[in-house]
Parts: sequence; structure tokens; C-alpha cells
Amino acid sequence: MKNTGTGALKGKSLYIVKMGGKSTKAPAVVAAIDFGTTYTGYAFKFASDDTIYSTFNRTECRVPTCVLLRPDKTLRAFGKDAVDEYETILSTEEQKSYFYFRHFKMLLYKTGSKNVKDTISDIRGKYMDALEVFTIVLAHMKRQILQDIKTRKYVDKPIPDQEVRWIITVPAIWSDFSRNFMRQASEGAGFIPENTRLVLEPEAASAFVKSKKLAIKGNACARLEKGHRYIIADLGGGTIDICAHEIIDEGRVIELCRPCGDYGGGTVIDQEFLNFLVKLFGGEVVEMFKTKHRLKFFDLLQEFENKKCTFSNTTQKVIIDLRGLFQLYQDKEKENPFEMLERSLYGNRVHLHENKNHLYLFNETMKEFFEKSRSAIIKNMKDSVEECRKQGKPIQSILLAGGLSESPYIQECIRQEFEGELQVICADEGRLSVVKGAVILGCTPRGHITRKAPYTYGCYQIRPFDSTKHDQSLCITHNNVKQCDKLFCKLIEKGQTMHHNESFAVEGEITIRDEDLKTKIRHMSLWRSPLTDPKYCLPDEKNQAHLVAKIDIEPPEGGWQSTLEHVQRLIVDDNEFVIKFMNKNNRMEFKTTVTYVN
Repeated sequence: MKNTGTGALKGKSLYIVKMGGKSTKAPAVVAAIDFGTTYTGYAFKFASDDTIYSTFNRTECRVPTCVLLRPDKTLRAFGKDAVDEYETILSTEEQKSYFYFRHFKMLLYKTGSKNVKDTISDIRGKYMDALEVFTIVLAHMKRQILQDIKTRKYVDKPIPDQEVRWIITVPAIWSDFSRNFMRQASEGAGFIPENTRLVLEPEAASAFVKSKKLAIKGNACARLEKGHRYIIADLGGGTIDICAHEIIDEGRVIELCRPCGDYGGGTVIDQEFLNFLVKLFGGEVVEMFKTKHRLKFFDLLQEFENKKCTFSNTTQKVIIDLRGLFQLYQDKEKENPFEMLERSLYGNRVHLHENKNHLYLFNETMKEFFEKSRSAIIKNMKDSVEECRKQGKPIQSILLAGGLSESPYIQECIRQEFEGELQVICADEGRLSVVKGAVILGCTPRGHITRKAPYTYGCYQIRPFDSTKHDQSLCITHNNVKQCDKLFCKLIEKGQTMHHNESFAVEGEITIRDEDLKTKIRHMSLWRSPLTDPKYCLPDEKNQAHLVAKIDIEPPEGGWQSTLEHVQRLIVDDNEFVIKFMNKNNRMEFKTTVTYVN
């Protein structure tokens, strides 16, 4: 613990204990939200019913992750309703005062180190507080799910909040900041923290796939057995998320290596298509098309989305309607689009349809749009396979899940890359595998997965200075007592196996001599480093230590005693940490929850 005043801390030995699980009442309903970059879905299951329900208004399994907010920043519509309602106001002056957000989840991947108070811009460049936007959407999802639950079984009275266990999925490659951001948004949206779990998207997909009978090595109706090692690849709209697991027994797996992934989902393919249009027509023309003809621009994106989903190696050409863009180019440049195509870099890879409104994209051109995503997927898969091989844990199969996994072309590329080496298995209902798997995990006791620490974790300490061990520059003096500041007291080492409810603790005591400091708030802080043995809580090359979280500890009534005996404890809670500080003098305990994976 950081000593904020004149005192001496005596370090004691580190010890590890196992904590017993808490006895909790089983929820009446488990409900999961898959808040995706491109699409959002939800699912739920009653304790009395084996069915997993997963439809919006009983008609759509997922809706676009789009939100329309009124000028006063209240919700007007979400999902397909938001798309439709925004299109109706595009031709009016109202559009200038409304907020319309799409693909905004990527903020949490691209700006993972920023403060949660950062703003995000809507489609017209207007800014709003990021946490406020996410909170509004989660609150809407909560209301809609509860209404759906009510109409199915709780017709006469609403279900109490305490009776619902909420599961919110997050990418495995998200930063600590991003996960904590999502937890804050859920609390702001009215989710009870004790009844809300964050689960990793590929782990949810894994739970879904393992629950199904699969075609394994010629057996059309088999389940993955104990000892089977596999990669689960959740290929979504924004990110690709890859984990490697080995099945320990029914319902439990062990993590073989650190999750990996990238921003390489379906939106990357969309962006490559837009980059192609810029190269073809020029940035100014495309920007005019986006801003002055938004409805046609949205139609173009949807048309490409539909063609992208069906494209395969055998597709000879894809036809795209570009009449609005062609006309805009001709009006601005005073040139026939056919002449422009003839001299462009794509002259032999695209073709203008005879009615001059449609563009033919040949097979090789479409493959170029997929290339960044394809290469990111293959690279991360190969990295995981190689890391497991080095550990003597060779992978036996690759399981594909997520919306992009349904792409025939992506499936073909993966099978071709690992042909003769690994079996590639595609999940049924790939786009729903994450949200349905999240429900399955919500019905499963915590501790279904044994993890490996992605970092070395420790707490900040000050101890008596030893010139033979400590850096002279960190020597501080209080009341003629020399101490070493900023010591990294290691609790968990990178790569160490961690079990649910396992507790890592260190005891110590502080002598507080200054009377003024006996009424001051003290602090405990948790730090991490990618190195196995950092010595100090410093961000330099030798330590690479960074602050993860801290607890502010209020003094007891009457102030701190002259000698403060304490325990600092780090508890593994599924894919999060609980950090605790206990004042042994009066048994008072302070705690907070932080995410730790990646």
C-alpha cells in the first residue's frame, strides 16, 4: 500500500488461499445482450423452460446497431426503427438537430486508453458524451427484454429485477478501460451490478458450439470430448476474437494461450469498398454523395452488405447499383463515367453495365475488399496454433462463430489455409452463437474456464530501504527512517494459471506517527506489467508497469491506529478481479471490481 505520510511499512510473505463460492439463489430468468458493432441481439431463458428465446418483436434475430436521439438527447428509436425513422427525416431540417449513431461500439476498440468522459461524433459530426450514448442504448435493451419476458410468461405482473441475471458480451481483445466502461454504462442503465456479468464473446460462442452435435471427422452427430483442443474464432462486424481452449470435462475448459484478435471484422471489408469508390470517383464526389444523398448512400451500403454475405470463390461478378454516384460524378466532372473507368486503375477489373447505372465488380476485385480481414483472421489463427504447438498442446480443430463466419468466401479461405492440418467447423446459427452461448454461460456456475494471467499483477508498496537491493533514486526519508518508494509487490505472474475464486494476498503493517495523517484517506493500488518480474511501479523499459485500479480507504471512526495491520487481496472472479483491503485492527474491508483479461 502506498504510504502517504510518515510511517514505515513492513512487508510480510505472500500467501494463496482458496475461497469458497457464495450460495446464491438461482435466477428466474437469464438474459443476454450481444451489443455488436454492426448488429445487436438479445436472448433469454426461463429457469422453468429449456428454450432460448432470441428475437426482436418475435420477427428479427438481430437489428442494426443504430440509435436515433432527439435534440434533447433522449431516445427516439433503436435498431431497424432508427434506420427507418432517420430516413424519414433526412429530407427535413429536423435531421440537423437529431443525433444518429452507427458502428459506435468501435470507439471502445480504437480509443481503449482514453477517459470514459470522451465524446463520440454522430453521422453528421455532432458530439455527445460516449458513456451517455452507451447507457441510453443499454437501458433501452433492458426495457425491451423485460417487456418481451413479460409478454411470454409474466403477463400479470412485472418480474422483479433481482430475479433476472444479466449477461453482457464483450470482445476478448478489449482493454481494461473498455470493459470497465461497459460495466459503468450498464450500472448507469439500471442493471444491478451483483446480477450482471460480462462474458467474453468467443467464450460465449464456444459454450454454444460445445452444446451442439457437430460433424467431427466424418461423424455427423458428435460432441467435442474431454482433451479436445480447439481454436474458437468469433468473427464479427467490428473485431475478430480468437481463443484457444482444451476441454477439461463437461462444461469446463482451460485457456491454452492469451486471447488474440484485431479490428478485422465485416466493417473492414465495407471500408475497403468505400476506399475503392474514392479511388474511382474521387474523395470529393464520394463525400458529396454521403452528405447530400444520404438515403442513396445508405441503400448502397446495404446492397454491398447483401452481396458481401453471399460472395464466394466461384462468384464471377457482383453487380452494384451506382446510379446516384454516376450521375453526381457526371454533373461535377462533365465527363462520361465510362471514359473515367477506361483510364482508371481498375479498368480491367470492373465493367460498366450497358444501362450505365450498374457496375460489375469481377471476382479479383471483390477479393481485394476482403483481403485485410482475411489476412488478419489467418494471421491470428496461425499465431494461436503456433503458440499452442510450442507448449506441446497442438490444436485439433477450428470452430467458427459470429456473423462474418457465415461468409462463404471467409470459410473457403480458412479451410484452404489449414487443409490437411485442422478440421474447420462452422457453427449453426453463427450470427446467434455469441448471444445464445452467453445465456448458456449465464446458467452455468462461474469458474467454467481456467485462465492464464495475461500480465504480471501486483500492488504498490513502500518498504524499508535496502541499499543492496533498491534503486537509490527511490529512497525517501520520513522521521529519519529511510524507505524505498514505488515497489512492485508481485501477486500474480504473467502466464500463471488462475482459478475462479482463487485469492492472492499479502500482509503488512504501517506505522503512522504523524497525528494529522491518522484522519487522512489512504490508498491501495493495483498495477500490471507485461514483464514476468517487474521491480518498481514505473512505466520505464525495465518495469513497464501501469496502474490498473486503486481503492480509496476511509479512516475508521477515531482515526487510524499508530500501527495499521492490513491484508491486500486480489481475488479471481471469472474474467474480472476483485481487489480488497482489510484493516486487521477492526476487520473493516474495502473492495472494488476491475477487469483484467488483456
